Amino acid sequence: PQAIISNITALVIHKLSDERVDFVDVDVSRDQSIRNKIISCHRVPDSHLIGVLEMNFQGQLIRIYDLERTLCEAYKIEPEGHIFFKALKRYVSTGQVNPEKIKLYDATLKTKVLRSLMQELADG
Repeated sequence: PQAIISNITALVIHKLSDERVDFVDVDVSRDQSIRNKIISCHRVPDSHLIGVLEMNFQGQLIRIYDLERTLCEAYKIEPEGHIFFKALKRYVSTGQVNPEKIKLYDATLKTKVLRSLMQELADG
């Protein structure tokens, strides 16, 4: 119940990607563990378990990272690749860009999403 949907799975649920999902990616605290044939469990520091929201998905209440935190996940997967840039473009197209949140997540997660976001907004 404390697992947070993350990685490619969160990107797909938030419609920031249309990648194929073979396993449900979840993040849990380093002191927890989950074993299941359909789950890919990522044990992360508690300080990285930020930006969590509860969302109704297909009739079930799930815990998932918010859009900005999910965008940082895309950066961590592939900083200069198509997964990140596709997610960034889709995020900008929502019209609900929140640079302050991304700045906070960048500092905590050691990502550089804000720089890419500012470039995308300048180019757009």
